[in-house]
Amino acid sequence: MSQLRKTSSLPPLPPLLERTDWRWMAGVAVVYLLYLPFSGYSQQYFDAQNYWELPSRFITPERHFSLLHYSSLTRGYAWPLVLTPWRAAWKLLGGSPMLYIQVLGSLVAALCYGWLGPRLWQVLHGAGQLPGPVARLAFVLTGFVFWRDYFNFALTDFPALILLLAALLLVARGLLQGSMPSRPAVGWWLLAGSLLGLACNFRGIYTLSLYPVLLATAWPTVPGAAGVRGSGLRVAALLLGGALVLAPQYLMTRQHAPPGSAWHLSGVLNQNDLVKRHLGQGISNFRYEANIGTDYPEARVWLRDPIGQALARRHSISPAGIAPVAYLKLALRYPLEFGALLTQRLFSGLDLQQPSPFLRQLYRATWLLAGTNYTLLGLGLLVLGRQLWRARRLPGRRLLLATSLLLPALGALPMALESRFLLPLHIGLCMAATLGFPADWHPARLRHTLRPLQRMVLLALYVGWLALNFAFSSYTHIHLEYGGRLLGGSGPEPVTEQRP
Repeated sequence: MSQLRKTSSLPPLPPLLERTDWRWMAGVAVVYLLYLPFSGYSQQYFDAQNYWELPSRFITPERHFSLLHYSSLTRGYAWPLVLTPWRAAWKLLGGSPMLYIQVLGSLVAALCYGWLGPRLWQVLHGAGQLPGPVARLAFVLTGFVFWRDYFNFALTDFPALILLLAALLLVARGLLQGSMPSRPAVGWWLLAGSLLGLACNFRGIYTLSLYPVLLATAWPTVPGAAGVRGSGLRVAALLLGGALVLAPQYLMTRQHAPPGSAWHLSGVLNQNDLVKRHLGQGISNFRYEANIGTDYPEARVWLRDPIGQALARRHSISPAGIAPVAYLKLALRYPLEFGALLTQRLFSGLDLQQPSPFLRQLYRATWLLAGTNYTLLGLGLLVLGRQLWRARRLPGRRLLLATSLLLPALGALPMALESRFLLPLHIGLCMAATLGFPADWHPARLRHTLRPLQRMVLLALYVGWLALNFAFSSYTHIHLEYGGRLLGGSGPEPVTEQRP
């Protein structure tokens, strides 16, 4: 009876999907369907082109589809499998492959910004109601302003993110249901585990998200034996769901990999060499970008770090990179330098200058987008700090789930960094800045509640924040490998030929 009373006293679960969510998803999808075909991109590039071609590896020499026929040294099977029907439709119906990828990208954007982001914020924040329409519209606008052209390409960043967001939403809801999951609830835990497994297969760095999710799942929701039994059942269902979707990758690796090769959740066979090379590049460079324009002589755009390059030269770090153990020893030997290095990488990864993974014009004015980004990042940090400060006690399970968005970004910092690698952290801060914006921070209210001196101090702090960010950004971009640029747009003269 006591257990029944505890279960009945639980707050009602927020809905998973309502008519309002469908309307928002439809609106976001329409916006991107209208924008992407006219965004100026007519083909896939580099990694995106590679992903688009990978579904052909499911086809046997006899022209039959076989899941276990897929093999790749660097890509898991799951995202190419998702692309398979879209590529088949292109083969059957013809037209430009960009159209099919843009439709898929529009659906991904709709899921992320129209549904999963607001719903996850509602559950993690513990709010009874969804954020209002103004907050949701502001959140949608952050995606369009900062990331819109990413949905032109068959990259894994946003698809992996929506899998993680969906898994976190299911886990957070499941933890609100009491001690012992019911039979339908076990099915939702299996689905959450499957989504997590797929996210890890899409992008191996998301394996770091597994640990806080498992800790939150294993945390008993009620004291005593009932809580332990419920935790065990939840963890078992979560792991089983992940194992079901990762089993094909294990079988593919065993079939196609050389004997004795290590197996990874992402399906990457040469992961050790890849990690060593990326760690070496991460020491010497602030960030990496991909160029498809004519105003820069290389397709690879490296923003060189003078301090990191000095460390690499002093310790003879070759282009083959550095082993993780050697990297750790070097970081312990130079803690201040590596602390500064990783802090600069964190800023550089969040310093969005253009809304595309493939830059058509490198030397262009980006100060307006950068300033908007700094404003939102600062606001997001303030909102999160305010919520932690006002909490009577730290909500442990929700903090663990929020940490699962942070860890993949932190895990990418020592590597050869691209801004899209910090997507989970950036979108989390944008969620806080828009969906969590406090009503008493509205400018109209602050005008009446703050004294003139307080308003001047607040304005000075904001100007100082912007100045600090612009200073860091200018220092980063002046160290472009073949000629630095200013945020106002000036830089070397355009070149007509690419370097070999």
